[in-house]
Amino acid sequence: MYSPESKRILDKQIQDRKSAEDALVKSLNEIKNKIANKTYKFNVKTGKDGKVFGSVSTKQISEKLLEDGYKIDKKCITIDGAIDTLGTHKVTVTLHKKVVFTINVSLIN
Repeated sequence: MYSPESKRILDKQIQDRKSAEDALVKSLNEIKNKIANKTYKFNVKTGKDGKVFGSVSTKQISEKLLEDGYKIDKKCITIDGAIDTLGTHKVTVTLHKKVVFTINVSLIN
């Protein structure tokens, strides 16, 4: 059991954490609204038959986002399969468990 004072302190801590998380989610949603579904272009070298040399990594995508003014860790970026063909690919960005969205990564020659 805990005393009424302990309950009051615990309730205040829970409310403070919830308020802080709500503020964080709100600020991350603002970032999401600015870059969700935006297309980031990468110039790549191709060989015969349009085959791309190498592939685009989460680090390169993170660096491209940083050039645009958004510091997003490469660990927050998820690629389904290798991005190693010309064209547009969907990439998932997870800033928070409540803030998940996609951006487009386009490989051009």
